[in-house]
Amino acid sequence: MRRIGGDVPDAGHSAKVESAGQDGGPVAALCGSACRHMSLMPAGGELYFGFGEISDTKGLGELWSALEPAADASAFTAWAWIGNWIRMLPPGRTPYLALIQDRNAIMALGVLWFSPCRRRLLRVARLHLHACGLPELDSLYIECNGLLARRGAEAAAAAAFLRGLAEHPDVPRWDELVLPGIDAADNIRSQAVQLGLTIEERVMPSHYVDLASLRGKGETYLTALVSKTRRKIKAATREYESRYGALVCDLARDAVEAAAFLTELQSLHQSNWNAKGQPGAFANPQFVEFHRSFLAAQHARGGAQVARVRAGDQVIGLMYFLIRDGVVAFYQSGYKFGLLERHEIPGLVAIATAIERLSDSGYDRFEFLAGKQQYKSELGLGCRERSWIVLQRQRLGLRIERAVRHLRRRFRARLGGQPAAAASL
Repeated sequence: MRRIGGDVPDAGHSAKVESAGQDGGPVAALCGSACRHMSLMPAGGELYFGFGEISDTKGLGELWSALEPAADASAFTAWAWIGNWIRMLPPGRTPYLALIQDRNAIMALGVLWFSPCRRRLLRVARLHLHACGLPELDSLYIECNGLLARRGAEAAAAAAFLRGLAEHPDVPRWDELVLPGIDAADNIRSQAVQLGLTIEERVMPSHYVDLASLRGKGETYLTALVSKTRRKIKAATREYESRYGALVCDLARDAVEAAAFLTELQSLHQSNWNAKGQPGAFANPQFVEFHRSFLAAQHARGGAQVARVRAGDQVIGLMYFLIRDGVVAFYQSGYKFGLLERHEIPGLVAIATAIERLSDSGYDRFEFLAGKQQYKSELGLGCRERSWIVLQRQRLGLRIERAVRHLRRRFRARLGGQPAAAASL
């Protein structure tokens, strides 16, 4: 075990962080730049796993931003999101930095939050990756999640990460590791099995549209849709345009207009969900604060956008997007209902119109994000899987809890007339 921290690097192991970009020059000193202390331990081969309490968010931002150009960061794992999330964490407690490095170069980074909780009579210690276990913050619903890892090193980083969390003496005792919205789930599963961890996983479909491929084939988005969906959208478009005027998608031109669009989106969103007896996403003040600050900081940088679709002067809907490296993630929306007599599908029309505009603007991919909603499968042209994973250590209490849940599911399945095998899935 080597510990580096404070003002002087450990003589036996350089704390210099080499740039992961093309220039290869040093970008920051690890010791003191982000953590009070960073304890390193071997994690297989020439890899080291480091773990420590984050003491300087600015220093962490420098480390994170230096690694981003060499990593396939998503909108959710870029520093723009992670830094804003850390700022929102409750005071009085400290997040942890997990670090994997080979020789002297950083290979992967991740931020963890320790959250003890009680489930009935069982007390469970949980570590969360880029989440915290608090409903008011986890309602941000992170996806496309994982370590920020150097491109091509994702599997090795995942293995070192799990091994380090299982063996590093400075890691707080944990019972469950919570990994929400994970894309590279295969890397996690294989290493978890080797470490003897129990895997609980919920898999969700995530639909998308490959805009670059459509442009390459000279095909528009509407023509690529199945005929039934295409006919519905065209019929509604004709009715909108005959009543109100031509269909137009406006992308916010600056941060001020983006904020105004988001206010309008919030009003429509809340009105629709409140009419269903539901609070709506924007009822949570921390959700609102996070995205107001995120949009204000990222719009000019191209990291966030709000689109407004209208027929003439009549607004049909607004959509809020997160953007990273040509990928547009459809995060939130609000639609105006009651405008048509026959073809009341403002969501389908607004989304299809926005996708055509985004494709014309040169974006490469449109992500609907995870979910089983019908509109996502109707409008998506491709689909992948995303996983919400909980890894459990071999604790007696957790084994008993799993057994009780399994018996309860089988009992409910029998009452409902399902085969016993289906109840165990």
